[in-house]
Amino acid sequence: MELSQQANVYEVLKFAAEQWPHSPAVHDELGTISFDSLFKETEELKKQLAALGLKKGMGMALKARNGRTFIVGLFAGIGCSAVVMPMAHQLKKPEIEE
Repeated sequence: MELSQQANVYEVLKFAAEQWPHSPAVHDELGTISFDSLFKETEELKKQLAALGLKKGMGMALKARNGRTFIVGLFAGIGCSAVVMPMAHQLKKPEIEE
């Protein structure tokens, strides 16, 4: 597989999982996860988001701490062709609603 210069981050992750499946992708408080495992978690969440109706052009807010959860959410949302808006995990409800 060759990666195009217009590839989005989801496609870059897929490429990395194919090229370097056992290489470390993320190290966080839960430990280290390989590119293959990161891609598999991303695909599972992507399916769940699509089943909930997330599709191309829709917006998705992403509120999570730094780490694999945030990364998987970002990749999965972009994999659904949604527009992903990262939000600080410290935001309170009134700040989010505003």
